Amino acid sequence: MEESDKNCLINIEEKLVNKEMINIKDESFKKVMFLYSSALKEIKTKIEILQDELKLFSDYEPIEYISTRIKKPESIIEKMKRKEYELTYENLFDKINDIAGIRIVCNFKSDVYRLAQIIENFQEIRIINKKDFIKKPKKN
Repeated sequence: MEESDKNCLINIEEKLVNKEMINIKDESFKKVMFLYSSALKEIKTKIEILQDELKLFSDYEPIEYISTRIKKPESIIEKMKRKEYELTYENLFDKINDIAGIRIVCNFKSDVYRLAQIIENFQEIRIINKKDFIKKPKKN
C-alpha cells in the first residue's frame, strides 16, 4: 500500500466492509460518521439550490423549511443490538439505513408529492427506501 493510501479517509476494501467490530471511539467510526455528515450536507445543499431555482424561475416556493439529523453513535449501537445485528461495519452499511436523515416540510400535500418526484429524478441520489407518511401515518 502506498503512503498516500494510508492517509485517505477510509480504505473501504481493506478496512471497513468486512467483519471488523464497531468501536464508536475509534478513528474508523469517526471517519464513517464524517462521511455520513458530509453526504447529508451535500444533499441539503442540492435541495436548497432546488428551492432557490424553483423560486427564481417558477415563482414557486413549496418548501417551508429543511432540517437534517445524524443519529447519535449510541443510538446506532442500540438499534443494532435491538435488531440483533452483529456490531460490524458490514452490518452498519447493509442494514442500518437511517443514520442520516433530511426532513423537507411543505405547506401543501401536493407540494410534497411534486418535490418527491423531482428529488427522485436527481441523478446523484439513489432512493433506498420510500415511505409515504401522508397515506400511511406513523403510529407515534
